[in-house]
Amino acid sequence: QEEEQAEVIYHALRQTAGLDLKRFRQVYGGDLYPSKKRIIDTLIEKGYLSRKGNRIALTKEAHLSADDLIAKLI
Repeated sequence: QEEEQAEVIYHALRQTAGLDLKRFRQVYGGDLYPSKKRIIDTLIEKGYLSRKGNRIALTKEAHLSADDLIAKLI
């Protein structure tokens, strides 16, 4: 299941809409934000991620280094 979660995170963050954290929690039973809060907050502060409500998404600038950034979350 961890591999499937990693794939979902990887593919969702490559999309403009990003990852729906609420939906992720409903499907997988785990809350990604608390478990990765430190790295998510750091990436937001550095301008690589944005958070709007229940969604996190890569910023336009972050798409150039998406693979490296996503690897930090999975």
